[in-house]
Amino acid sequence: MGNGIICIHTEKTIREERLIKYRNQPELATQDMENFAQILKNNTLKMGGVVIDSSIKKTEDIAKL
Repeated sequence: MGNGIICIHTEKTIREERLIKYRNQPELATQDMENFAQILKNNTLKMGGVVIDSSIKKTEDIAKL
């Protein structure tokens, strides 16, 4: 079992689509956001946490896990 750290991650193209199309926040679809997402994912793994890939599931379905 990990140390309780969980990172919900999605691929760049899907994250950008969600930000632009569904959240109406295109200003967040930047390279800085991608860099930050990768840092969070990598640090979670380094610290023994769990990364949940939300690329193929709806947010509502992820919440049910």
